[in-house]
Amino acid sequence: MSLTTLSILWFSLSIYGWGSRNPINLFISFSLFYTFSFASMPIYYEAVIEATYPIAEGTSGGMLTLSCNIGILIFSVIGLAGVFSNDHPERAKAMTWTMTGLSALALLLIIFYFEHYKRLSVDTKTKKHAKHLQKLKEEDEVSFSSSLLSKDYDDNY
Repeated sequence: MSLTTLSILWFSLSIYGWGSRNPINLFISFSLFYTFSFASMPIYYEAVIEATYPIAEGTSGGMLTLSCNIGILIFSVIGLAGVFSNDHPERAKAMTWTMTGLSALALLLIIFYFEHYKRLSVDTKTKKHAKHLQKLKEEDEVSFSSSLLSKDYDDNY
């Protein structure tokens, strides 16, 4: 996530004159931004699924995908409404810096997010409970068979 933030910052600084406006530089910085952002998506899905554990994984993942798509749609519509206007070049600048700020905000949220592994704790409790039940079943079988043996012994003598 930090590489995502650094690459979009590199892109923003380059496009507005604090770096090289060379098209190769812009292409590399923007490509790195998308490479790192898409590479981090499984981490977000896993965090959402862990945070909403009793809810099914498909529902949690679907809601995350839906919210991402709605956010992208809103961002795109706002951007397309004014970015390609020659009358207002500051809108494109605002959209670029908004994307940089949102990436930095996401980085801060991830840094301070503490994940509790709910599925792991439930699985561990379930395994301990299953072992305990197995032990009780074995003890019950031993006591049942020993009671049968003692009954046979008493009947014969």
